[in-house]
Amino acid sequence: MDFNVLMGAMCGVISGLLIFSIAKLLRLGKIPQMILFIVSFTTFMMIAQMYVYPKHVLSEIKKEYPLFQLISNTDPDAYNIFISNIERDSKKNGKITQEIVRKNSSALISIVFPKYLKAAPDEEIYNYLDATIKFYNELYDISPKLILDIEYGLDFPKNISIPQEALLQIMDTKAAIIQSASRNPQPLPTEDEALPYFKTIINNLSNKYGEKIVLLFLDEKINTLPAPVAASFLIDFYQEIYNTGEKSAGIIIRYIANAAPSQ
Repeated sequence: MDFNVLMGAMCGVISGLLIFSIAKLLRLGKIPQMILFIVSFTTFMMIAQMYVYPKHVLSEIKKEYPLFQLISNTDPDAYNIFISNIERDSKKNGKITQEIVRKNSSALISIVFPKYLKAAPDEEIYNYLDATIKFYNELYDISPKLILDIEYGLDFPKNISIPQEALLQIMDTKAAIIQSASRNPQPLPTEDEALPYFKTIINNLSNKYGEKIVLLFLDEKINTLPAPVAASFLIDFYQEIYNTGEKSAGIIIRYIANAAPSQ
């Protein structure tokens, strides 16, 4: 049974029985007693879904995804806002849903992750790139648009089955980046270090896709292209960075992360 239903039912039954007993003491008739039981049962189910179940879900998220446990330690203020937003949205919606958790999780990571990415060591960045490329290749086979949804923070489609193994791997590499950057932050690369690699990557992509598409990418308008083309370009962009090797990939990603606008 869904924990949402179970918790609501338990609270509803307990409260219903309590009120039912009170009704008997007050010597109400059977019909009023049953009406009170049904009303209290329904009310407490709604309360459990809005307040009890969200706390259980958040606890389970921290157990299943160490990334969230880590963020709660490294960035407690951001994590507390994340919790408050889920509780607020669950209350507004009447219950917690996967969409509420997914939307707020994405918002939390998009705020916290970039500041650690620009200080992460080469090895962790390289592992993250590898996981991202594998994840995006799997998503491409499902729907190329999913890649754009992730890259540009768009609403994620409902009823889409995400490859869980690849997702867990990318979550683990993000956790490794936050942890390693916290313990051993790396200096920001200079333009002289990063630009030669970046120019080579852009030239390679221009030869494959044409300058017009590359310019759209540099202007952050790649998502205006048909999804298969835009998604393929993004995968190749990360693959080009990965192909430069661990040390240079670390330099490029830290440089790009630092140049990106703050959330």
